[in-house]
Amino acid sequence: MDVIAGKTVPATLTLFPMDRDWSSPTYFSSDGKTMDIAYVQSPRTIFYAPSDNTTPGGAGLEFLASGTWLGMSPKRLQWVKGTNQLLYESYDTDVWPFQNEYELVNQGANNPGIVEMTATVSLGLAVLPDGTGFLYSAEQTIYDEWGIPTHFGNIFEFNFNSHQSTQLTQFTSGFTHEISVSPDGKKVVFEYQATGDWTDDFIPIDLYTMNRDGSNVSLLVKDGHSPAWSPSVLPPAPANYHVYLPDLIR
Repeated sequence: MDVIAGKTVPATLTLFPMDRDWSSPTYFSSDGKTMDIAYVQSPRTIFYAPSDNTTPGGAGLEFLASGTWLGMSPKRLQWVKGTNQLLYESYDTDVWPFQNEYELVNQGANNPGIVEMTATVSLGLAVLPDGTGFLYSAEQTIYDEWGIPTHFGNIFEFNFNSHQSTQLTQFTSGFTHEISVSPDGKKVVFEYQATGDWTDDFIPIDLYTMNRDGSNVSLLVKDGHSPAWSPSVLPPAPANYHVYLPDLIR
């Protein structure tokens, strides 16, 4: 839809079958020309379908080889632009306590993907526009001299080539959550929860912005949730940019 400041504008509804449990929609293009929507199909598979589909029924095409399952409880599915790969978050249930895994999977693969890294508790994920890596929010813990833990969260950047993470924010209290990156990769908007535990419901959350390197952290709006930076469309870009908003309707 065309987004116009201060006005309500119509949007095109994309229809999918409602008798199936699907989640985590993301835009995806394997040829760099046509735009599809990929999504997790319960319990642990990926399908994709044309983004302009307005005919109800059908599940689309399988992204993975038939019969291939993703990792446990997949979510936060995201396309790595310029590739035929999707990144997602799952649980590793072979360790205790359970930990989150970030897995990169190729179209047509007969496996759940390659585990790029793990986090004790993952709270947010955003693939970088240039496809070089991703940002993630993760819980951290420090202990005082008596062994009493303090939990908080920060944003990190993971690079696909070096397989190294760099901490971007420097919070020592509160938790960062969902993240969105500007189309040029220079700015970040994210959720920040100043009080309580990350498991708390109905806790105040605000939206903050910062530079990609973690500098110039500033409040954007109080009581804001689910940041989604307006992305540019696939090239060649028209004079008027559009924003794509995957919507899950039950």
